Amino acid sequence: MPKDRAKRVLLDVNMIKLHQLNLAFLGMVTWLLAAASVSAFETTPAAGTLSLDTPVLEFSGTTDAAANVTGVCITGTVDCDEFALTVDLPSDVLATYPNLKIRVSIVAEFDDMTGDYDLYVNDASGTEVGASATASGSESTEIPALAGTNDYTVVILPYTVLLNSYAGTVELIGLGGGGSGGGAGDGPNASGTGYPDDLPLTDVPRTVVSVIDSGVNPYHAFYHAGSPIYPIGAEPTAVSLPVLQDFGIEPDCAINLKRTGDFAADYQADVDSGLWEQASICDMVWFVGTNVLAKTFGPGSRPYLPDTESDTHGVGTSAAVLFANPEAVLVFVEGISDASETFAMTHPAIDFVSTSYGAIGSIPSTDHLTDSFVGTYDWGKLHFGACDNSPSPAIQDSTCGPWWSVGIAGFEETQANEPGDSSNGRQIVSGTFPDFIADFTQTLPYCAECEDGYDDGVGGTSFATPRSAGTASKILLEARRALNYLGGAYIGNGRPLMAAGILDGQPLTITNWQLRRALEEAAWVPGAADYDPALGVGELAAPILDPAAWVQVGWGVISPADEAEVISKTLSLLGITDGDVTGKDAGFCEFQNGLIATRKLYWDTVTVDSQTFLNAPSPDPYIYCDSTAALTADTGDGSPQDSDGDTVTDDVDNCPVTPNTDQADADADGSGDACEKGAVGGGEPEEPEDPEEPEEPVGDTGDDEVQSPTGSAGAMPWLAMLWLLTAVGLRRRGNAG
Repeated sequence: MPKDRAKRVLLDVNMIKLHQLNLAFLGMVTWLLAAASVSAFETTPAAGTLSLDTPVLEFSGTTDAAANVTGVCITGTVDCDEFALTVDLPSDVLATYPNLKIRVSIVAEFDDMTGDYDLYVNDASGTEVGASATASGSESTEIPALAGTNDYTVVILPYTVLLNSYAGTVELIGLGGGGSGGGAGDGPNASGTGYPDDLPLTDVPRTVVSVIDSGVNPYHAFYHAGSPIYPIGAEPTAVSLPVLQDFGIEPDCAINLKRTGDFAADYQADVDSGLWEQASICDMVWFVGTNVLAKTFGPGSRPYLPDTESDTHGVGTSAAVLFANPEAVLVFVEGISDASETFAMTHPAIDFVSTSYGAIGSIPSTDHLTDSFVGTYDWGKLHFGACDNSPSPAIQDSTCGPWWSVGIAGFEETQANEPGDSSNGRQIVSGTFPDFIADFTQTLPYCAECEDGYDDGVGGTSFATPRSAGTASKILLEARRALNYLGGAYIGNGRPLMAAGILDGQPLTITNWQLRRALEEAAWVPGAADYDPALGVGELAAPILDPAAWVQVGWGVISPADEAEVISKTLSLLGITDGDVTGKDAGFCEFQNGLIATRKLYWDTVTVDSQTFLNAPSPDPYIYCDSTAALTADTGDGSPQDSDGDTVTDDVDNCPVTPNTDQADADADGSGDACEKGAVGGGEPEEPEDPEEPEEPVGDTGDDEVQSPTGSAGAMPWLAMLWLLTAVGLRRRGNAG
């Protein structure tokens, strides 16, 4: 069903199909309705006039009990609240304020299942001109501001409400403020929230990528409107009020930097104004006008920013994410530590984690990145780890080697923003036996104290890795949009879900393991014919050998470029779009299964501080390329799981992550009444067992052998030992690698 139920308002009553509610909730509503008369309601106050002299109006309302799931106002039954709005503006107002708009918003006192209000705005003729109908108690819509005097009716529809109330605001936006300079919270505020006035107040499908690194430069034009990734008309708007609430970012931590093009002067002005002192006491900040949130675990000489021009690694890694997906929310985590890794790996709103650091030469250690397994297995994320900038094998690398992490090595790919072509060759100075390869040398912002300019030679797996994470986030964003799925992963029964919903009348769920498996099949495999030897020599890049490409490329290249077709093919494999994807040569499957088996052998039985040491998960969550199970969330044996615990398995559940045992679907569109507005992520993994208590291996098979997947080549011990021969390598981080 289309999200916009507003268009059904004031339709003929004969077309109404009443939705059934959860029985317990309906019983409570019925009882309350029987005890009170239900009639048309007015807000308090009932009317107001918006003007340049009065640019903000406020109203409120209270609802004892109402369940108007029809989306239609029916006077005398379950009715809607109304606020009579008059807008009185001068005849030349648009010449003075060409971007002037009217924003209407409501926020429920209790934003849960008892406070799902919807919001509509009708003009004097009764024609709907604005609407917001999401599965939450916060709704916001904007309509054009017209010169002269115009009348509107603001309609607040109680979709499912019990003992709740709301506060509403009507405001003129575009009068000024919220521009390129000033302190935290400067300019008009959104509905009295204290945030900048152009902050979206309602949630929409989004993806969140976290980068753990050294420092970021939010003064740089790249992150702001008007840059190559945010041209006019495509400004960064992924950060909304629900996003800030998910990360606990208050209005005084919305940092509005002064940006005139002179970094030294602007930074000093922000220091003098107290802006950076305020930022330093915030747990997290949002840099206003960007899609960048930040948290610091190691502020150095100044929080969040690079300390010097040799500390700009994080500028490049963060930019690589956004070049691949400008619509991602980027959570930049400053400081490499156990605490920073645990934060990124276990925050419920983060979908992807990208890390570009590790031991030089992939020297083996007894541990991997903190909680990388927990983040993947329990929290449903994908972790992308950079393999070394040397030919060292990836298997034992603490960043890209664990079998649950996605290891990335280097490839020289031509990008539209680069000054010239690249060779389409495998970067020799890059880890061996990765999962994927991605663009090694990119054109990125890479400065500590500048507000514009790009470096054409930012190279290393450090930047190939966040580019891959950004590409994966773009795929997930498109999937969530198709399913109208909000928030982060859904953690219920069985494996966490990155997205879930109804598409074309059929239930569809996506786990992190499914997304990874689809990426494996969709990754682009260049051949020798694509290679330019003249360019390859200078880049230290070798041609891809067609007969056994898997030895060099893993599963292939992850690229956001349309011509690579990685995104379109992955979406097809996930069932989001139609299209046939030609399968890869059987050699890919056999070789990669062998590598996974070897990585499991190393991380589950050799590395004593691994979270899976003698405690491998059972059933095995990794989806092997020769698995006969369908690409769907299952219990490990191919049987569909019941994520929301309503006794209906996901493959037939018309609300896969909203409990509805009755499966009521009044309009027979395939989407259950309980989730007509889409699905929302949430939940937490079960508490881990006491680490002091001895525990049996989860994946114990009753013998001493490590089992390999059906039909695979099994572990390759010679690969597991190859690291002993590797004693040298280049440092993974830095402008030259």
